[in-house]
Amino acid sequence: MPDPYTADFLANPLACLGANAGVLNLQGADPSTGRPAVRAAASVGAPVPGGTAFTQSAGVFPRVNVYPVPTPRLPGQPVQAITLEAANVDQRVRYLPDAPNALTQMALDPAAEWVFTGPLSGCHVYVATVAGATVLYHVNDNTSADDIPANKRIKDRRLKNVLPAGALPTHRLIWWHYRSVDAPFEAFAFGRRVGGNWRFWYHRVLLAGAESAHVTAELPPFHPGLAPYWGGL
Repeated sequence: MPDPYTADFLANPLACLGANAGVLNLQGADPSTGRPAVRAAASVGAPVPGGTAFTQSAGVFPRVNVYPVPTPRLPGQPVQAITLEAANVDQRVRYLPDAPNALTQMALDPAAEWVFTGPLSGCHVYVATVAGATVLYHVNDNTSADDIPANKRIKDRRLKNVLPAGALPTHRLIWWHYRSVDAPFEAFAFGRRVGGNWRFWYHRVLLAGAESAHVTAELPPFHPGLAPYWGGL
């Protein structure tokens, strides 16, 4: 049986994150890479234009455990670590890793009920429907970090290059939806399938300052007014 913190999150993640700031924690280290075990071993990938397509491996699965963070990180606010641990039985949880200056993607298989990606520090997160499947994308680019408009276009172009011709994303989370340039923060995105339909959210926590706060919101839908911009990328 899951502990009470985990049970509360799995039953109603929005209520849980509304009452408690949350941070995404990837547990376990892979000595060969220095990366968390969930990131390094839970998914296997194949190349796609400009990045990697990940699928869930058959041997190592993520599972969710939620722990209170013992050291206060926000003034007067409890913080919980949404922890992804490695398991040898499918818990219907998926994790999409990121990669430097690249796109990563994961088509969500019929058994999946949860998916996480992050932590986010400036990446974009997208969702699209491709060949009937819901696909989650995590796009990173540090080559133009000092030119914000160019950086946004490069990330959008990375996604456009892997989508079928003429296809548009259904959701588009860009960095200024969740990022604060004035305070340290942590953020992640996640999705949950209920009744056969996927919904996606992001959660952001400000970690310092008088205005420290946390917010959970749905991934913004791709606005139809962006279609001309998208076509010109």
